[in-house]
Order: sequence, then C-alpha cells, then structure tokens
Amino acid sequence: MALEHFARERCDIVLLETGLGGRLDATNIATPIASVITPIALDHQQYLGETLAQIAAEKAGIIKQSIPVFSAPQSSEARVVIEKIAAKKNAALTFADTDTVLPPISLPGEHQNRLSEKHCDKTKRNTSTLI
Repeated sequence: MALEHFARERCDIVLLETGLGGRLDATNIATPIASVITPIALDHQQYLGETLAQIAAEKAGIIKQSIPVFSAPQSSEARVVIEKIAAKKNAALTFADTDTVLPPISLPGEHQNRLSEKHCDKTKRNTSTLI
C-alpha cells in the first residue's frame, strides 16, 4: 500500500524502513539508490539466526547489485559478513566513522545519541558521486 501511494504521488525520494530487515523483508521489491544497515545485535534470533554472523548475513540481504550501502559501525563478526556480501554484489560499502563526536540530539533513547555521533568515513570509499 505504501509503495503504491509513493508511486501515485510521484515521490522523488522515499526513506523506506524495513521490518526485521534483510533478505526476506518485503521492502526488497524496491530498487534503492542506496541501502543502510543499522547496528547489528542479537535480536529477533528466532527469525534471523543465533549468532551475529548469521544475523548480519540476513540483514545484508538488503544489499543490491552495484547499489551503494552505508553501515553503522559493526562488531568484527558482523562487519566481515557485510563486507563479503557487498563485495560479491559489487556494492560500494561505507562504514560510519566512530571517531567523530557530535552534540547530543533531543530524541529519546541513548541509541539516538550513539547514532548521531557517527558520520560516513570518506576514507573507506569515495561517495562523492552520490551527492
């Protein structure tokens, strides 16, 4: 329904959030201009897998052939899986930089502040063609 609405309204840009995210998510029918992977943790294990590597493999299912992907900082176990899948799909991969600290934002939840402290690491991949 939402995708039909966006098409009818002729939206230039849509930020489409997944459900559980990943390989089996309904949003995979869309072809994005870029994909984003948020921090991977041991959640939804009954659906996504028991380990960070298994969950990362499911979440990385949103990575499309030759479509850029941006990722929050990840554990080394999750990061290696994401890198492998991005390479296999020839998708430029950029991980957020963990060295930059920004002022806190006014959204509730500590995770919001952690996310606001990250920005794209331009030394990993040149993303100037997206701007």
